[in-house]
Amino acid sequence: MEIILLAALSAFVFYRLWTVLGTRTGEEKTRDWPTAAKAESTQIIESDNVIVLPNRKVRPSETSNESTRSFDSALAQLKENDPTFNEEIFLRGCSRAFEKIVVSYANGDHTQLKKLLSKDVYTKFSDAIDARQQSGQQMEAQIDFVEAEIVDVKLTKTSASITVQFSSEQMLATVNADGVSHDNPARLKANVSDVWTFKRTFSSTSSIWLLVKTESKHD
Repeated sequence: MEIILLAALSAFVFYRLWTVLGTRTGEEKTRDWPTAAKAESTQIIESDNVIVLPNRKVRPSETSNESTRSFDSALAQLKENDPTFNEEIFLRGCSRAFEKIVVSYANGDHTQLKKLLSKDVYTKFSDAIDARQQSGQQMEAQIDFVEAEIVDVKLTKTSASITVQFSSEQMLATVNADGVSHDNPARLKANVSDVWTFKRTFSSTSSIWLLVKTESKHD
């Protein structure tokens, strides 16, 4: 009976993780782009806010039909108003942020998450971390590689939002105080597809693009 209860509790906590990662926080309506954008708006994440994981491989995707993408016009306008914006650099920064957020969530690192998440998304991550810790469980996470591709760009008078699709190979396991995992005892890896939206508010003194919306699905 005790094993059954622990397994049920592990499954609940693991479910809470993917509930959090699948949370939507809303989307701005597209408006006219301002005549001038701050050059610093293209910075994804400061270099000292990067976690390097073992066997880390970040591989931004190459899109073969760039000229036919539905968001090309918005992306071109972004580049025109901010000549320092570079798509490849942006994707590398997003990949680092993706790894950092997943690992920080697993480690229950509230300080790091606050730097990278919008207020609404952070609240949901924080609640899930607290529920996991109150159950006496921990989470193990490892990401072997990440591929990133821009799938949408939206501009408003006050902000820019860029949606990125991540394809990654991950190992996630919820473990009890004895280090035993009931949801992934063999520490198996899975291919995961995530669609995350990052937002930069021009009036903000920070140049970091914050995570404002997430979706996740497993192969």
